[in-house]
Amino acid sequence: MNNKVCLFHVWEEWAGLEQLKDYLSFLEYLLWVFTPLAVVFLVPFLIVILLYLSILFLHVYKCWGARRILEGRRNWVA
Repeated sequence: MNNKVCLFHVWEEWAGLEQLKDYLSFLEYLLWVFTPLAVVFLVPFLIVILLYLSILFLHVYKCWGARRILEGRRNWVA
């Protein structure tokens, strides 16, 4: 065996990486399970948050625009 291959196997045993394939398979399974849950709960939540932010933006814009119109009328009358 090549020295590098032997060194890699010794390091793999020392670091405990022989279970890495099983661990990554388990993470892949968890990703497969939780992706639909994220879609079901997070996407509607984000849509509601964006709706509230757009309503807030439009309300502030309406108030700011009305204030500027009133300032313009005051300057015209004065």
